[in-house]
Amino acid sequence: MGGDTVKETGGFPSRHARERHARALGRAFKDAMSGADADEQDALDWLGTIDPSSHVGSRHHVVPRFLLDRWAVKGQVRTYSRLDGSFSPRSVSDLAVKDFYTFLNKAKVPDSSFETLLGRIESDAAAALGRLVSPFTNGDLSPEDIIHLAHLAAFQLVRTPRRRRELELHTEWYAKTIARGVVPDAQLRRLSIEPHQNDTLRTSMTAAQHLLPYLLCRPLCLIVLDRPRLLTGDEPVIVNTGPDDGTHHPDCFLTDAQVRAREAKERRKKQRLRRDVGRAVHFRPTRSSGVGVALEIVLPVSPRAALWWGPLLDAPFVGPVQRERLDEAESARFAELANDAISSQALDWVISSLDDSAFLRRSFPALEPVMRVCDGDNAAALAVNAVPVRFRPVRLRR
Repeated sequence: MGGDTVKETGGFPSRHARERHARALGRAFKDAMSGADADEQDALDWLGTIDPSSHVGSRHHVVPRFLLDRWAVKGQVRTYSRLDGSFSPRSVSDLAVKDFYTFLNKAKVPDSSFETLLGRIESDAAAALGRLVSPFTNGDLSPEDIIHLAHLAAFQLVRTPRRRRELELHTEWYAKTIARGVVPDAQLRRLSIEPHQNDTLRTSMTAAQHLLPYLLCRPLCLIVLDRPRLLTGDEPVIVNTGPDDGTHHPDCFLTDAQVRAREAKERRKKQRLRRDVGRAVHFRPTRSSGVGVALEIVLPVSPRAALWWGPLLDAPFVGPVQRERLDEAESARFAELANDAISSQALDWVISSLDDSAFLRRSFPALEPVMRVCDGDNAAALAVNAVPVRFRPVRLRR
């Protein structure tokens, strides 16, 4: 979104100041949770009550169905596939992926506990959102409701196909970097390295708890537009970090030859004087990321409404949750910025309602790499920096 925020927030601190604030907040939460044995036991007790095979073989929605249904007419939505470059009506059921959250447990048996966990999170969040948007209530939410909505956003950030594909590319870069110098670069460029779904699923799902403090400590608001204007997609949470997003490390601008020369110079020194002067490798997704330093975080929840988390605070937000109704001009600006972000960060599909004729006239950005890495010109870097031959993450292998 560049220097624009979808909701007017006035001036904002520098990225460096926001990074310091986020680090301090993260440390405070980690210290506060270090003795939370009771919460861990509650989680273990809950896991003991579920059937780990209940959703094995079923289709799992990568975006909660209760949200997608808000764009649907008789169960149908209008989709645009970035991979196919085509519009089509689709059933909300067709937007699910078989066994997307299924893993193999220690006994090598398919386990769908993650899908059950997501269902619990979605159920709690759907109830809270229903109270917030209902015209028959005052919209007051309890602190528990605010936590449920923060959980919804935190898990949505890490559960998507795009997030899984990013982890696959990161793994491929690491494997090819380790093999560099042992396997010829030309051969590495022809190889495709794929981690098991267990690895990417575990990494992505455990990341949600690390993101949660940076959602809990933000003011929450429901933004209501003048009429249906908003889109959603398979990467529906918008993280706006401002105009200084993607700051580079100085090593990003070094060539491979310059790095080798720097290392050779260091090796000529006496052992006790040598420093580690290897390249600092800078990864970044091509979508906007950085929940801790975000100026705002937005989740469209219907064609007319979105949840908005504002600038980071020093303590958890407990309410009240405001409802802000935008006029026509404000609504048009909000929708333009949000829809542009949704369209550019989707891995594949973007959706609108069947009766949205403007959606059919919309142009979408060309496909681009899912991630970028500043690591010179080699097979490992090329695996990340090229437009992928395969965009969708690998499916479960048993």
